[in-house]
Amino acid sequence: NLPGNILPTPQSDYIVRKQVQDTICSKLKEINQFDGRILVHGIAGSGKTVAVCQSVRQVIEQENCFTPGSCYWMKVGDITDQELLVKLNALLADLGYDYYMILLARAAASISEFIQGRAALRNSLFIFDDIRHRRHYKYLSFAPKSIFTSPFDLTDETNKDHVVPMSAELSDDETFQLLKKRGYHGSIRDLTCRLPLAVNIISSSQLNPDSDWIQVMTTINSNRYPAKLDDYDFNIFGLFNWSINQLAEHDGQLFRLLGVFKPVAVPVQSIMSLWNLNEEDTMILLQKFHNKSILTLVKERHKCILHDLMVDYLQYPTGTDLCISLQQYRQALSKSLIDGYGKRCQRNWSTYPNHDYYFFQYLVHHAIETQDEEIIQQIMTDFNWMRAKVKLEETWDHVGQDIYQYINFLRGQKKDWERWLDLLFALKERKSILERKRADIIQNLSMLFKKDSWITKRAVEIARQNVKDYGYKYWIISSYPNDDLALKYWIIPIIVDYRVKDAMVVSNPNYGSCRLMNFDASS
Repeated sequence: NLPGNILPTPQSDYIVRKQVQDTICSKLKEINQFDGRILVHGIAGSGKTVAVCQSVRQVIEQENCFTPGSCYWMKVGDITDQELLVKLNALLADLGYDYYMILLARAAASISEFIQGRAALRNSLFIFDDIRHRRHYKYLSFAPKSIFTSPFDLTDETNKDHVVPMSAELSDDETFQLLKKRGYHGSIRDLTCRLPLAVNIISSSQLNPDSDWIQVMTTINSNRYPAKLDDYDFNIFGLFNWSINQLAEHDGQLFRLLGVFKPVAVPVQSIMSLWNLNEEDTMILLQKFHNKSILTLVKERHKCILHDLMVDYLQYPTGTDLCISLQQYRQALSKSLIDGYGKRCQRNWSTYPNHDYYFFQYLVHHAIETQDEEIIQQIMTDFNWMRAKVKLEETWDHVGQDIYQYINFLRGQKKDWERWLDLLFALKERKSILERKRADIIQNLSMLFKKDSWITKRAVEIARQNVKDYGYKYWIISSYPNDDLALKYWIIPIIVDYRVKDAMVVSNPNYGSCRLMNFDASS
């Protein structure tokens, strides 16, 4: 009943903040019976996500709450309205809703209407983690039973909902528990910061509590690199900087490259590509970083998680990179990732291991960050890659978002972007067909447009290469309507997968026959 992306919180690594967990569990049991929304708010690093994961797990596994039903998890974060729309459309698809929404408000309303008519969904729990923009709350308030985390107190927006404030500091007892788990035996009076994230890193440092720690704290607090965050009395970025500098130089350089990733769970496959290491060496290094509490390695799911604050920190240049701008540094990070991905699959993007969802979801984002027009165009015109992405994600929504990003990039570069609208609108119209298991986006694109369309030419070019390389079979249109009136009434052929031996007759008798032919590389 628990979603696969809910954070594991093993007792060996995490403590239970009993008072907070008891409060959240009590509220969860209440909304299980009567409906309602819960907001857990506090500054980043205060342990909101961990507390919610522990509480949800407890009430579902021990109290049998939210059954019959299910549990849906969405990581929100610092995203745009358009990115939120993509997430809501993906959620609609997960719920079994087949239509794509183009307006954020309409998507939220559609989910609300869809849930209301289904008892199992009405009894399901929806979890929305890390709402960074206040305006997004109203678009996520559609579920009868839901829980949110946010750095903000959204009391005005939540109205009469349940609000659970999260203390930024651990109590003495909680601090002792966490220090004991990490084998740290110093006095807690030396800890000038009780923020859970900071205490985790401090207690994993293996410092001599009687001599080293006071000196280290002085160093951290005097170092304002890259900036002191307004909401923190303690220099949390200074602590990150100090902890990473304790690593071997090469290990520290590799860790800083992780700042390229979005603040989501990252598959080990992507990290292997970024570091250009084999799986064994990658796992050894990730375990070392996990032991220092600067990231969380989830071995059973073959992924790792960086805290949002750590991601923010890693996106600032350091050392010799201080001479370049923030934009140039992030551009260089994305170039390292794209180069790593490209090396892994020889830039044949559709052949990249399909269990690495991060690659398929964010490849275009990182390619655009590099500002390398050649590599961006190569990816965006690789319809084999689009096909692999739709097949993996079982939705075309992220392909649509990729095209939308590319259009915005071209507009910014004052390049020809209008022609991409044809592809975007065509894919939107064919959404329900493209998401079928046997659907082939290349077969569709080879038959959707006029013969002289760049999309048709590119699709046929890729189809011919696929016939040559893989023995695939496609159908092409041997003749097209000669005038605009005929084209207007031309019925688009039904999709024919390349594995199907027989083709259905598809034509409009009023405008002549539409002959479908098989072809091979030599034709």
